[in-house]
Amino acid sequence: MQGRGGGQSRARSEQELLGWGLGAARICPDPATQCHPHKSLCGPGASCSRWLVVTPLEARAPCGFRAILQEVLDTDLSNEGFPFSTHKLVRAAGHLVRAVRLSFVGELGWELHVPKASCVPVYRAVMAAGAKHGLVNAGYRAIDSLSAEKGYRHWHADLRTDDSPLEAGLAFTCKLRSPVAFLGREALQEQRAAGLRRRLVCFTLEEKVPLFGLEAIWRSGQVVGHVRRADFGFAINKTIAYGYVREPGGGPVSLDFVKSGDYALERSEEQPSRGLRSDRSVPGLGKGAINTSR
Repeated sequence: MQGRGGGQSRARSEQELLGWGLGAARICPDPATQCHPHKSLCGPGASCSRWLVVTPLEARAPCGFRAILQEVLDTDLSNEGFPFSTHKLVRAAGHLVRAVRLSFVGELGWELHVPKASCVPVYRAVMAAGAKHGLVNAGYRAIDSLSAEKGYRHWHADLRTDDSPLEAGLAFTCKLRSPVAFLGREALQEQRAAGLRRRLVCFTLEEKVPLFGLEAIWRSGQVVGHVRRADFGFAINKTIAYGYVREPGGGPVSLDFVKSGDYALERSEEQPSRGLRSDRSVPGLGKGAINTSR
């Protein structure tokens, strides 16, 4: 990415990479409404509108990946020193950042929440440390594909404000078995007692055909929903689609109902694309084509 101007062109390209949300960087929401990166890292009135998403695209060398960040961050990145789903303020190449141990692709990874002024030097430090390990920039289509394979939910596609954690197979994120009070607890308890009227289901296809979302989901000759999100899974070499399935008569959707149907996904101007059948649950895809939510 270097042309006339040498280093100046490279810096401009890196700024564009970070500012447009491409490669290793992503643009955060409105800084005025952000949570902890804006308030606890940048301080009142400061600008903290970007973060680096640092995660491997292959799980074959997780130790090498941890070694990359260990050269950049001034903290212990072992499982004991930095457990999964925790975060802390650290220094990255001398810059204060918030490191968050989680990954949208489901493998070993961190998010680095970085003040805007520090984005380029932190990015350069990560790329320099990863050069000998083969670290490269990856676009968000790659991350989307990997998350589809993992079964990680996508906000605005798999999850919307009118979807519940129970319908999306995310009951494990709610403390329904504990006395802890939380917003919406009573509604979830009522929904669970009455039975779910829809469930998020994951499909893989026998045919290698592209899907783009909004395709009709057919079960035993009846339309029971539509595809919310679709992508190609390169690890399993199949097209993956997610959508909510309903019972045509409006009754509760049991796991037996989901698993027992003969499914097909409709494509524009073509015959529906048929899939295999599986009893496995999301997340995690196996050889089957229908994976029911938990």
